[in-house]
Amino acid sequence: MTQEDFYQIESSQRQYNEVMRRETERMNDGTIFYLNVIKSLDCKIDKDGDMYCCLLGENLQKGIAGFGITPMVAINEFIKEFGL
Repeated sequence: MTQEDFYQIESSQRQYNEVMRRETERMNDGTIFYLNVIKSLDCKIDKDGDMYCCLLGENLQKGIAGFGITPMVAINEFIKEFGL
């Protein structure tokens, strides 16, 4: 390999790292936004058996809920059900 090949590889790696950094920031911003929405709605997140439940309302029959294997998956499912 030549020195130019190394420079091209390094440049590609820098570009990839920058894209990944921006994507991570975007995802973190989205996560923070949804966590703030959940907090402002006063949703409850509890473990229900082997799943987590994110619930808005008194119970499952009257409220809106999302279930998942982790709290974040439950929140994401809740957001889909809520229509955000």
